[in-house]
Amino acid sequence: MDKILIIGYSGHSYVCIDSAVSSNIQVEGYFETKLQDKNPYDLEYLGSEKDIEYSKLDEGLKVFVSIGSNLIRSRVFKEIPKNRNTNIIHQTSIISPKAKLGKGLLISANAIVNSMVTINDGVILNTGSIVEHECEIGVFSHIAPGAILAGKVMVGHHTMIGANAVVKHGIKIGNNVMVGAGAVVVKDIEDGAVVAGNPAINLKK
Repeated sequence: MDKILIIGYSGHSYVCIDSAVSSNIQVEGYFETKLQDKNPYDLEYLGSEKDIEYSKLDEGLKVFVSIGSNLIRSRVFKEIPKNRNTNIIHQTSIISPKAKLGKGLLISANAIVNSMVTINDGVILNTGSIVEHECEIGVFSHIAPGAILAGKVMVGHHTMIGANAVVKHGIKIGNNVMVGAGAVVVKDIEDGAVVAGNPAINLKK
């Protein structure tokens, strides 16, 4: 059985832990800024992530950043030695053997990743999300539950695609974009935009 430690222990972490358990990965403990009052998985508190001494961890023990915020997840991930990073992939997910996967990924229950997709480091593919053929998702982005990316969609870095959003084939979405829940994206989206609606419009304009 593989064993991991997690950094962050709140709502998003619970999804990560359930996904790990489904794939026979044992979570040994958690790092957080402080001891959490809520501990539904009876995990050992190991201190702040700033105090981790990676050289003293057992050889082969991996570390996973279970933090929902794209920017915070990115910052913490970069402090972890490359040989300690790992993915958590729920056993019910479907991943094409032709997909290219980075490190530090959560691929949650019933997520689908189809042929020739590239998922870069630190991405969250949440419950039931669908990433169709030849899409590429930039580092530390989050595809929320039920969201659908049709073929050849390009998603930038640190971008959030909200729950049940649908992105049309061939669309390019920039960096640091927020796509609202249920949005239908039919046009390219520039960096830093916040879009919502059907069809999605930029709320910053």
